[in-house]
Amino acid sequence: MAFDYHPRGMSLWDPWFVVQGETVHLFHQQGLTGGSDRDPAEADAIGHAVSRDLIRWEERPSVLWPDPAYPLEDLWAWTGCACEHEGRFYMYYTMRAGSEGGQVERLGVALSDDCEWWTRYEGNPLIEPDGRWYINRDNAPRPGRIDCRDLSVVWDEASARWYGFFATRAPGEEMPETSVIGAARSRDLLHWEQLPPAFAPGTYGTVEVPEVFVLDGRWYLTCLTGNTHGNRPPMSDPNFLSGTMYAVAERPEGPYWEIEGDNVLYGGGPPCPHSCRSVLFEGERYVLSTQDIGGRNTLSPPMTARSLPDGRLRLAYSPRTQVWRAGAILEATAPPPVGDLIPPLGHWSPLLSGAWRRGDAGYTGESRTGWQVADLGVGAENVEIEATVTLESGVAAGIVLRPLGTPDHHAGDLVVGLDAAEQTAFAATLPSFTENHKRRFPVRVGQAYRLRICVRFPRVEMYVDDLLALQAAVGAREFTKPTLGLFVDRGVASVGNLTAYQLRP
Repeated sequence: MAFDYHPRGMSLWDPWFVVQGETVHLFHQQGLTGGSDRDPAEADAIGHAVSRDLIRWEERPSVLWPDPAYPLEDLWAWTGCACEHEGRFYMYYTMRAGSEGGQVERLGVALSDDCEWWTRYEGNPLIEPDGRWYINRDNAPRPGRIDCRDLSVVWDEASARWYGFFATRAPGEEMPETSVIGAARSRDLLHWEQLPPAFAPGTYGTVEVPEVFVLDGRWYLTCLTGNTHGNRPPMSDPNFLSGTMYAVAERPEGPYWEIEGDNVLYGGGPPCPHSCRSVLFEGERYVLSTQDIGGRNTLSPPMTARSLPDGRLRLAYSPRTQVWRAGAILEATAPPPVGDLIPPLGHWSPLLSGAWRRGDAGYTGESRTGWQVADLGVGAENVEIEATVTLESGVAAGIVLRPLGTPDHHAGDLVVGLDAAEQTAFAATLPSFTENHKRRFPVRVGQAYRLRICVRFPRVEMYVDDLLALQAAVGAREFTKPTLGLFVDRGVASVGNLTAYQLRP
């Protein structure tokens, strides 16, 4: 078992889920990785795996292979979704035809009684864009290219109808003006009435892989965009080049709008997480995303969806991941003494830029003009850290993962913390602060923050009060003597309640 799931010899992206009793079925797009011994034809099928806890995944045979008997879908099926209704399972997917060069997208469905064997519906396609609102084959400015993909469906109890959402385009002069999330509704999951766009921001080159769900009485839409999608999108966090954004509505069909100054669910700079979908499982809505981990796209561990009182949508820490805890290596009731103080610039050893000391309430660090790390002498390659961190004054504070535990220089040290000057949560490689991942976060001097840092290498997550503040994947490191450290930058910081658990998959 590993911390991140992927099929043997393959990458995955664009996941979707359906629950069958106590089992969660995962379906996904997939592709072969370098050196894989698998049949190349599998890259043209939809991948399948199952789990009972969203942590351990068992690969199952791929489904929905291209079929020349269906000329409108004889190419690799693209992203869709799955749902269950009255004991039958519905798999929606994006149809593409070789005769059209895969340029015209339609939405179809396959049916199953067991989630293992799927039969294409003879009435496909179910949805082609309606020219009243969307670009279709009759009104396309560029003949041969029609967007109609990534259908996601949701049941609305109030109206007793299913609603579907798909990536498509509306007429417009410039590309970002055309990208919309289309909407449709149905009573039987087979016959769909198209509606005006649910989300028409007019500013994103492409929005795709949509999903809609209700949480605490609000309807949320999530979708993927980024700098590679046709423009530099106006995301609320300037540190993000790609990511999943969200919008909110009062009813399932929309219209959905972005909360001013806050439209990012997660993302960042490469290799940042990209596509995600959620699943309602055992009374909780879990979100799982895909990300390039060590050169292979994998499925993340689960996080939970949280609706804040003001309507903002956040991801939160899931206790399900505690199954990986192999035991505490550092207890809050017995904090180890401060070990080595690491010189910020190794060849100027033993010159330091500050000091750390242990007291009755934890640790205090101070550096007037630079930054200073203290080594605690204990750690692990994969670790979950809990701590209360307060920047009493100054610029930044945090926790350091030291792969080599070297006493005289920062060989691959990774600092994860909060920066009051930049108002960010960040992760960066010392001593040059390269490989710098950051996300906007309101940092107040003098306020205590309850941090949870999960390092399932190379994935790094930081939560503040159990809400996701940062998610990143970092570069390769050699772990020979992993230790943890403390960090302060041009100020005074205190760290208390420090606990750490070694993690094993």
